[in-house]
Amino acid sequence: MGKLENMIFKHRRALFVIIYIVAFSFSSSSILADLHKFFNINLIQDIAIVFSLIGVAGWLLRVWASSYIGASVVHSADLHGEQLITSGPYSYIRNPLYTGSMMMSLGFVPLLSIQSSFFLMAALAAVIYFLMQAEEKYLMEYYGEVYRKYKSSVPAFMPSFKRYNGKLSVLNIGDGIKSEILYLFIFSPLIGSIFFSNNIFKISFLSLLAVGLVSWLILRENKVA
Repeated sequence: MGKLENMIFKHRRALFVIIYIVAFSFSSSSILADLHKFFNINLIQDIAIVFSLIGVAGWLLRVWASSYIGASVVHSADLHGEQLITSGPYSYIRNPLYTGSMMMSLGFVPLLSIQSSFFLMAALAAVIYFLMQAEEKYLMEYYGEVYRKYKSSVPAFMPSFKRYNGKLSVLNIGDGIKSEILYLFIFSPLIGSIFFSNNIFKISFLSLLAVGLVSWLILRENKVA
């Protein structure tokens, strides 16, 4: 990879955090609040629940994918090509982690303004597209024809209904959960915000976020996250 590609890949998580911070910082209202002026509150809650479930499904997809490639690879600052994973979610889609990340971002859309939602999705998509291109270039150079065959059979972002018959890899659900545990504590208060009052939501958000940060720090200290 070039210097720019290497820098972006190395600091990709920081970029994602910055994008979320900017999106929420400049959101003066929410799509739900705007729609509430025209629709019944029950409909608004249903919309929020649907988006939240999409976000949780994205988290589960990331857990599934991380269970195959391992937490150390997911959070590494370097590209890895020791093993080409083509089983599990990778037999249906080449980039399940990035697809999961985009699905997770949809979970926050109802809480943002239309402009901030557009910025969030567009900025994440741009960074993810750049990362996918850099990773595929690396894998193509590393595996050559083997990866070219896999690439021609499995879509990059939207899953295929046809399963790719590749080499089976070891599934480690525990490692996958450890890799994505921080997101669990982010989405829990997100879903709770739909049902709880403002004060209860604030308490649950701060409590769960604190637990999530502590858990992440402990796992990182033990070189798991």
